[in-house]
Amino acid sequence: MPTLSITSIATRDEDYERAARAIHSTASCIHVDRIYWFSDAAFPGALPGVDVVHVRIPKFTDFCEDINRVNLRLIPHVVTTDYTLVVQADGFAVNAEAWDPLFLEYDYVGAPWPWMWGGGPYWRGPFVGNGGFSLRSQRLFGALRELDMKWQMTDWAQDERVERREYYGMTGEGRRFLPEDLLICLWYREILEAKWQIRFCPPDLANKFSVETIHPFTQYWLGRSFGFHGVAAAPHYGVHL
Repeated sequence: MPTLSITSIATRDEDYERAARAIHSTASCIHVDRIYWFSDAAFPGALPGVDVVHVRIPKFTDFCEDINRVNLRLIPHVVTTDYTLVVQADGFAVNAEAWDPLFLEYDYVGAPWPWMWGGGPYWRGPFVGNGGFSLRSQRLFGALRELDMKWQMTDWAQDERVERREYYGMTGEGRRFLPEDLLICLWYREILEAKWQIRFCPPDLANKFSVETIHPFTQYWLGRSFGFHGVAAAPHYGVHL
């Protein structure tokens, strides 16, 4: 059987216990071989029989920059299991019965983004996928180790995609940025598939893995999927964030 780990990042004081809860919930849903805890603080508590690898990182000072650096540069060089479940304080597994071995046939599984196509001209179907709770393979990490991903808006100043709303995120202050999941699943998807044969999970199956957006496309699995991400979906899983 392939090896499986949980990976989580926590550098804010209010997130240590919440991220630990996310890890415990996920580990109660599926057997994992290791925990990777990327944090400036020690992992609170323990999981009997599971090694916790504490990768010490400084507190984030620029969230957009730091989260991309950890996910795209550091994690691919540290995680050695065949697959890892990336969990956050607001995204994790809750329904063990929804786990499907078919998830392991893909290199990236995350909640679909129906908003990518629901009212816009660029997409003809739902798009995978959200990184807040996601499954990532060692094959993907191998590609990321070789691929020098660019995430500064200035790196793409001459690319017309920077003007399309689907291609960037927004901070609370209204600043545009390129989050790591959009970079993997949209900006670099074509080269990842062509050069490294990275397999992105089909949206219908990804719905069974996780739901983030409440939408007609996600309605069947809302509350039933293996996990979720975000404050909108959480109450449907009996979770209070």
